Amino acid sequence: MPHYRRKSNIIKFLVTLFNLLLFNYLIIYADKFQVTLDSFPVKASFLDMSTSSDVSVRLDNVIIDDTRQNGNITYVIKPGDTLESIAQDVSTTIDNIRRVNNIAPNTDVNSKGTIANKDGIALSRLTISQLPGIVVAMNSTTSVREFAKQYNLNEDDIKSLNNIADSKTTLHEGDEIFLTISEHDAIKK
Repeated sequence: MPHYRRKSNIIKFLVTLFNLLLFNYLIIYADKFQVTLDSFPVKASFLDMSTSSDVSVRLDNVIIDDTRQNGNITYVIKPGDTLESIAQDVSTTIDNIRRVNNIAPNTDVNSKGTIANKDGIALSRLTISQLPGIVVAMNSTTSVREFAKQYNLNEDDIKSLNNIADSKTTLHEGDEIFLTISEHDAIKK
């Protein structure tokens, strides 16, 4: 075999080997090459803010779930978070976080990075609603199922918006729940 052919074959082999190694590296470390955002633009009106300008939500601990149609984002709590810091990160209020996640007043994130809701369930993720709606204070004790049926509402929406696991969960007088209806529609019902 002539000398130049052997050199050509060696070069082809090295180029092929390099391409295979590069391809394997890209497959193994693909997550390092994905494009990520540091913030996600949202309309201020979705976050119940008085400003008319758009704001950005930091995405450090935010999961945007496009598969759900209720417009919520999920915030993954990390140790050291407080409701105040989370509210600032996602451009909402502490009261909105408490209402949507069924969290009692004067309750905050513990050192483990969880927070208990009114049912005593430890939450490691918080639902942040980007839908307009109202907060309704219960004027009697009833279950989620009975409440939804009485006012012709979707009980699955009530459960997901308020972080309630079961339709049989009791809503006590004075409890507040978040509903994605306008105040005008609420008065009609």
